[in-house]
Amino acid sequence: MGTKGSFGFFSRYWKVRVRGVLLLIVLHVFLYGCSGDLNPGSQYTSTSTSEESQEQIAALGPISRTTRGFDDRTDRIIRLYGKAIKKGARKYGFDWRFVLAIMKQESQFVTNATSQRGAHGLMQLMPVTRYEVADALGYEHADLFHPRHNIAGGIYYFRKLYNLFDGAEAEERLRLGLAAYNAGASRVYDAQDIVAYLGEIPLRWAAIRDALPLLSKRYYTLHQHVWQDGKPRSGYFGDWQQTVNYVENVMGYYEDYRHVLE
Repeated sequence: MGTKGSFGFFSRYWKVRVRGVLLLIVLHVFLYGCSGDLNPGSQYTSTSTSEESQEQIAALGPISRTTRGFDDRTDRIIRLYGKAIKKGARKYGFDWRFVLAIMKQESQFVTNATSQRGAHGLMQLMPVTRYEVADALGYEHADLFHPRHNIAGGIYYFRKLYNLFDGAEAEERLRLGLAAYNAGASRVYDAQDIVAYLGEIPLRWAAIRDALPLLSKRYYTLHQHVWQDGKPRSGYFGDWQQTVNYVENVMGYYEDYRHVLE
């Protein structure tokens, strides 16, 4: 009986210990969340950098935040790179909150995010684009792996795309530039060809949005009427939904940031 009683005591003891540990784990997750820099559903890899130490972030002082569209990661990026974002945005004539919205969609604010296709950084510059931007801005190619240069390069490149749609109204131009940033300007040009063929206005995002699906192979009979070669100049486009979502997401984030950030 003594042995059985001792076994029962220790069994109850370990059950209490295990329950206590589990309770502590649950409380920790509830209070602090699960940390991690990877955006669910995105193919990014990342590593932490000393520049993003908690001490440096804290030293930058408080920043106001009130409602949706603003989280701890947004807070961190503004504290670390807010000056660089605002400087670049001002240089190229954009609202800095719009640039922030692009970064949110592109990298989820992971400073060294790298996509499967080789796009890198907060602004997700593709390899060919990095060389182009580096030459234009007088950088070394490797410079664009640094967050501040990546931000400056991304804003410069967006401005270059934005300039392609001169004549569009301001917000329409932003949306067209975003579509080009995501899918390439040539895809937007192909959509504009279809829009013009249908008698719509090629500088309106709504018309381009509706034309992008028509670039897929299933509409080959339409293509024969639009292009002499019988297909879009940049080839068939099956990822149109991703581009449409991209534009709407960025503009949604921009609207949020306009409400919560000065």
